[in-house]
Amino acid sequence: MPSICPVCEDTFHVSKLTCKNCESELHGTFELNEFASLNKEKLDFLRLYLISRGNLTKVASKLKISYPTALDRFTKLLEDLFKDNEDYSKSSNLSGLFQKNIDQLLKKSEDIRKDYTKNILNQFISNEMTEEETAEKILKVTGSDTLSQKEIDELIILLKIIKKGGEKNVKH
Repeated sequence: MPSICPVCEDTFHVSKLTCKNCESELHGTFELNEFASLNKEKLDFLRLYLISRGNLTKVASKLKISYPTALDRFTKLLEDLFKDNEDYSKSSNLSGLFQKNIDQLLKKSEDIRKDYTKNILNQFISNEMTEEETAEKILKVTGSDTLSQKEIDELIILLKIIKKGGEKNVKH
């Protein structure tokens, strides 16, 4: 349903509602909500986003587009939906709107990664894991799974040094 007048480009208002069943009519001036202003493509994107439970990675996969493209479409969708909303318009983009929450999540993620790495090192120092197992787990935690063999060997040497120093401090 068009929401903008093609003649003067002002917003359309609904002036008559009709029941399909009994043909009752209601006359007045009714404003369309922000969802009525979305074109078919954006409405379809919103439906897919909702069906995917807000997971943009799934949306990108289903549409066979990259995640940044899906994020860009989502940002434009939000801009269309909330262009008249003061809280949203204060933010220049999606990341500005959610920056505080993103920062908190990143800090929490960093803290969890540090704690997990400490736990891995303590297990290693307590002889619960080999140097290779420890290096593999640390690489997974840090997301550094593309290290060269030389870098992995250097990490194993570092782990051996840590173990020698840590054995003195481990409480049994």
